[in-house]
Amino acid sequence: ALIKEQVGSWNFSAHDFSEDELVFGACQMLSHAFSMPGLEHWRLTPGELQTFLLACRAAYNSFVLYHNFRHAIDVLQSVFFFLLRIGALPPYGLTGQTSVTKSPIASLVTPFDALTLLISAIGHDVGHPGVNNFFLVKLNAPLAQLYNDNSVLEAFHCAAFSQILRRHWPAAFKDKQLRKLLISAILATDMGVHQKFMERMGSLQEKFYANHKSVDGWKPQDIEMYKTLICGVLIKCADISNVARPWKVAEKWTQILQEEFANQGEMEKEVGMETALFGGPPELGNIYKLATSQIGFMSIFAL
Repeated sequence: ALIKEQVGSWNFSAHDFSEDELVFGACQMLSHAFSMPGLEHWRLTPGELQTFLLACRAAYNSFVLYHNFRHAIDVLQSVFFFLLRIGALPPYGLTGQTSVTKSPIASLVTPFDALTLLISAIGHDVGHPGVNNFFLVKLNAPLAQLYNDNSVLEAFHCAAFSQILRRHWPAAFKDKQLRKLLISAILATDMGVHQKFMERMGSLQEKFYANHKSVDGWKPQDIEMYKTLICGVLIKCADISNVARPWKVAEKWTQILQEEFANQGEMEKEVGMETALFGGPPELGNIYKLATSQIGFMSIFAL
């Protein structure tokens, strides 16, 4: 009962639950999405959904401190919460939420897009090795060679996740439109393309305000392009939402991420390469440096 209630709340703390409980929470969120009309074709039975989620969980590396299954479900819950708040999902009864007046931008997100975003969130970091793209590229790692140094991890997550879908959710895997949106959503989580996203968001705002805060009369290809952008922005926000959570939750995530970065710093030292970490490896225990980097992250990216 607690999990059912918590998945509808912004105070959700993934740290408070076991992985089994997180699987249950994910089932709950996806089942809520399945209740929307028009999604019959992609629906899974409760048993199939559970098998799919357990397969996803097995594909995350438990030795990775931050980018693991717990982070994936945290991002899923953020996306779920955003979609509830903008009215792209029906009200979630357990939080006493009533229906939402949709903004014209939010109305671009269809039930199909909402479901696809939730699926994307679950697999967006599948198989993460606990080091960043920059590290893999500098090391000339096989994975970086495979993906030509471009969004290396994100391209890998898409490919690995596709195989899980192929086996455990064939209807989703075979749908070209779903696959296209899923890939673009996962690629959007590469912070290396953050600037490009912000520019495209700026042009969306200009177009929207120039059209008197309306999407009426927009060309179908524009609607398609901006809808994809909105979906990318939603998963981007969810992926970096730790800093916007209540302090107790945010602090815990920060600590874990620092430790993962510190591990990468150790590896860099061992192989004698210069650091691939933004602002250098963290000095665990140096609160001032931590505070400065957090404020930097918030002002450059999160805000």
